[in-house]
Amino acid sequence: MILFLYNVGLLLALLLGAPWWLWRMATTQKYREGLRERLGGVPERLSGRDLDAGPGHSVSGSVIRSVGKPVIWLHAVSVGEVLAVSRLVAELDVGLPAYRVMISTTTRTGQALARQRFGAGRVFYCPLDLPWAVAAYLKELKPAMLVLAETEFWPNLLSGCFQRGIRVVVVNARISDRSWPRYRRLRRLWRPFLSRLTAVLAQSETDAERLRALGCAQVTVSGNLKFDVRAGERAAATRLVQKLAGDLGLVVAGSTL
Repeated sequence: MILFLYNVGLLLALLLGAPWWLWRMATTQKYREGLRERLGGVPERLSGRDLDAGPGHSVSGSVIRSVGKPVIWLHAVSVGEVLAVSRLVAELDVGLPAYRVMISTTTRTGQALARQRFGAGRVFYCPLDLPWAVAAYLKELKPAMLVLAETEFWPNLLSGCFQRGIRVVVVNARISDRSWPRYRRLRRLWRPFLSRLTAVLAQSETDAERLRALGCAQVTVSGNLKFDVRAGERAAATRLVQKLAGDLGLVVAGSTL
């Protein structure tokens, strides 16, 4: 019943907002990019017949034949989430060679970075949370597991996975102070979905407590994945500052807002 009401509300929102969206798509390139994929058009490169060779190979022409490996679908919304899961993807590639890790993003900038880091052949735009769009990807990819970065909770996507027996895991999970009141007011609506998650790895104990209050059962505090990211080499700005500073100690104020 909750899912039905959600879909009715979603349909009404789409109908009422259609003029604005059509205008934005007609006038702005970024609103048109990936539209077919977002509406459920699964690109051929994800079908399992052809797969990009990945980082270090030519994106345009270097493809390898897939041997029908089961899929792990990892969703990272934008640039921050893509950066956070970069090391996770690399370790999954090495630790689970029998699986194909496919990565979806929501934003245009996240898509560009993911293609650069992971290879265009396994990166795609996440479908909108419309029943037919979600079903198209689940039918084609047949993922053994869906991994969500942070708190990308979408009712149709979660429900589609549960109906098909697909395990859903959340990594780097967090509930910000700003979004917590909204989640708390709607906790009865979220509980039927979040109580069925296979595992949730929270950034902090505060996040874990909030997630448990929303109905998540299997919650573990694992820290922030962004702290696990290591640059391949020092940036030019880093080298310059170190050269100018000499033996002085440095204090860096990052993300101070």
